[in-house]
Amino acid sequence: MSRTGVIANYTIASLITIAALEIGSGIAWNYLQSAQVNEGGVLAVQRMLNETPGSSATLVSNPYSLYWNNPAFKDAEYGEQYDSFGYRSSTELLDIPHDAFRILVLGGSTTNMWPFVKDKQKIWTARVEEFLNQQFDRRIAVLNAGLPYGTTAELMVHFLTIGKYLKPDLIIYHGGGNDSMPLMFPGYRTDYSHARWSTAGSKVREPFRSLLAWSDFFKLTGSVVFGGGVHNGEPFGFARLDREKTLGRVSETFPLAFRENLEVIIGEANRLGAKVHLVGFLQARRENLSRNRPDMAGLEDSMILAVEKHDAIMLDLADKYQSVNFTKLDGDRFSDEWFQDNCHLTEDGEAEKAAQVVQALIASEYFD
Repeated sequence: MSRTGVIANYTIASLITIAALEIGSGIAWNYLQSAQVNEGGVLAVQRMLNETPGSSATLVSNPYSLYWNNPAFKDAEYGEQYDSFGYRSSTELLDIPHDAFRILVLGGSTTNMWPFVKDKQKIWTARVEEFLNQQFDRRIAVLNAGLPYGTTAELMVHFLTIGKYLKPDLIIYHGGGNDSMPLMFPGYRTDYSHARWSTAGSKVREPFRSLLAWSDFFKLTGSVVFGGGVHNGEPFGFARLDREKTLGRVSETFPLAFRENLEVIIGEANRLGAKVHLVGFLQARRENLSRNRPDMAGLEDSMILAVEKHDAIMLDLADKYQSVNFTKLDGDRFSDEWFQDNCHLTEDGEAEKAAQVVQALIASEYFD
């Protein structure tokens, strides 16, 4: 065979190989995006291309509150989980009548409840909305602004930049667990920068960006090589914390940021004429706190003490402001089997939480 023929054969074989790689990679890449597999890797590639995260990403970066829920996220079985504001509510915010009584619920994953309860009609906020609308002759809308692993820092900023403009009549804050994390790690700072930071800053330069955008093979490779995420969560795993030193830090550190963040929310709510209801964080019993969370074993005393400190602050704020009420959920009414881990409940547990919250709201006479 002539040299020209050999070159032609190699060229054809190479083109066929490249085409096969691209076709196979395209199928795999589309599967990763639609099936929510390797979410971090897919997000990393999308970030490098400066693309809007697709429906597989649960979280997106935010210029002010560090991160927020991805409005485009879809569960493979239950479909869309958030409205256009990233709220896990029963009703799209834009469809709620202007004259409805609006309850904005700020909280962490025990308010959001993804992925612990995938049917958003079965989480406690949806059940509260359903019950209140049955009890009162007026439209009551509950806006679930729960943010997984969200602290009062993210929630305060979200309230100041978005939440307050929705004109809520009542703000419920349910939390105190996620703010325990900054107390446990060394170097406490009131902006929590000692414990978490953004990881959403990397991009790819030209011409590599064009190559990545053109080739599904390089997208697929990039999703395997790189990890994605919009924030770090905590500086290192809980398993690495010295148990004795951690308890000492929690004991000695006053949760100043927790108090001040809530007080900012309360102050702005008062200015706007809205009421605030604080609901304390619910944890499993001490002996079950590390069940399904082996990394938390030995931190039980720290976890309990941190929540007690936060409860005391919320109670003090309720005493200080006439427009604020505080409710501590009755843990004895929650079965041990309802806890999926240290704090996330089953559907039965969510129903009990909703019942207790409704009881507290009615007793506070917000709807009279």
